[in-house]
Amino acid sequence: MAAFVVFSSLLMFSLAHAQLHSIVPQPRAPHGLVFENPMSFSPSAFEFFHPKSSPPAEAPVPLVSSFPGATSSKARAEQVAASVRSAPPSHGGVGAGGVAAVVVGLVFVVLVAMGASYVVAKRRANISRAHALVQPDAV
Repeated sequence: MAAFVVFSSLLMFSLAHAQLHSIVPQPRAPHGLVFENPMSFSPSAFEFFHPKSSPPAEAPVPLVSSFPGATSSKARAEQVAASVRSAPPSHGGVGAGGVAAVVVGLVFVVLVAMGASYVVAKRRANISRAHALVQPDAV
């Protein structure tokens, strides 16, 4: 219980500290996207950041008709290229289930920590109460 009180008081003090420092202006140069001057991109940089929506150009398949089995390797290369083109795009990142799992995990960890601190505080109180009840023999 004491750990919870200490944790909550530290949290409140840190939030109050952050609010006080956000109100007081800082003596430094302004920064951020608002204070930046716009600049133009070169055509190559614009093409790099805005790729065309057409599929990327494929490298030409070299002519290997002089080697034995050339038709089979060319057919294999075409099959591999076709399978790569037909593959569904993968969607990277974390979905809604991943976000929910993280939130539920954090809530679980907090509840376990609160339960452990409660058990420790209860045991300490019981031990101190037991020692207080024991009276030494009167001589």
